[in-house]
Amino acid sequence: MLQKLYTLSIFLYYSFIRILAPFHARTSQFLKERNSQKQLNEKISAKHSILIHCSSLGEFEMISPILPQLQKLGKPVVISFYSDSGYNNADLSTYPNIKKLYFPFDKPKKVRSFFERINPSLVIFVAYEYWFNSLKYLYQKNIPYLFINVRFRKKTWFFNPIFKSFEKLIKEATYISVRDKDDRSKLLERNYKNVGFQKDLRYVQAGVNAQFKFTGIPLQTNRLCVIYGSTWPEDERIIEPFVKNHSEILHVIAPHDVSTENISRIENIFKDQHTITYSQLVNTEMHNVIIIDSIGQLKYLYKYGNLCYVGGGFSNGLHNIIEPLVFKKNVIIGPNYGNDPEAENLINDKIVYSISNYSELASTFNVLKDKDFKVFPNDYHYDFENEIELLINKIESIIVGK
Repeated sequence: MLQKLYTLSIFLYYSFIRILAPFHARTSQFLKERNSQKQLNEKISAKHSILIHCSSLGEFEMISPILPQLQKLGKPVVISFYSDSGYNNADLSTYPNIKKLYFPFDKPKKVRSFFERINPSLVIFVAYEYWFNSLKYLYQKNIPYLFINVRFRKKTWFFNPIFKSFEKLIKEATYISVRDKDDRSKLLERNYKNVGFQKDLRYVQAGVNAQFKFTGIPLQTNRLCVIYGSTWPEDERIIEPFVKNHSEILHVIAPHDVSTENISRIENIFKDQHTITYSQLVNTEMHNVIIIDSIGQLKYLYKYGNLCYVGGGFSNGLHNIIEPLVFKKNVIIGPNYGNDPEAENLINDKIVYSISNYSELASTFNVLKDKDFKVFPNDYHYDFENEIELLINKIESIIVGK
């Protein structure tokens, strides 16, 4: 019964976005790019491959540090994405042998066609990717699947008895790597037998980013510089008066959505602030507001900020706070961080600061503008290379075991 209801919901969702597409540019682009890739997807045949599924770009960046070692295991590697932003912006230029494609809508026929074509020997789901029909197919075909870099929220939906058959498929995973020791205890209490702990892969990737020699335009300035990363309109309503009341500061805004329409919208908000897009930037000192109009720059640009604001805490969920932290920057976020225990811990350690309105943003800025970054507690220091080796060894043992 649950599977029928779930499959019906997927069908209704797919039908809805097809109806919405002619009236919504982003949805239309989402379907158009999936359809344009359909023939290419059908040509990809990497038998007995390691298939890594990432929802979007953030999940791809989590696992990118392990790709070189993963290729050494002697099996083809294929990466699938659900979102068009992940598919279009994941940089595989240094991995010419790794193929990428779209993950199917989770309908039984599409799932069967997809996995029969790829015929993977192992499937790795990164973070929060739980697809009922896909997991059922893998389980029935005895294809091992893993969940890595997982964090179980306080009210994980499939812990509800209603979804018992769904949780059974999660339990049948060959391995689950959680990034919180409390989560491991929680799963063991629920009779999971295949759970391990590993430090958050976002720290691994952020550490790599911090060592990368950035070749873009540096945001060097004699002024104080505030970087606003992955912002949404809800963030920008808080940011707007702060920017307009502090023209002495260099403000760098990197919106989550870098579509032409959204960049134009933000440009219009700050049209009286000597605003320019990053792609048009020549001289930093001539502008008060710089809008980052491409994906992939932000994780390197954080190092130029005296203070960083990370968006999503007023809307769809907090974005990656680790990227600015590895550059030892004080970080401000919105109030909705309840699903991110990492943020909660860092707030308690007075490394991250939460605000709820413009007044709190202004007062927090005044406190932090001359304050040095507090040293990370010991729990946040560990050997990146060792973390990668541990995960690769686990994957290799599963492949050999099969």
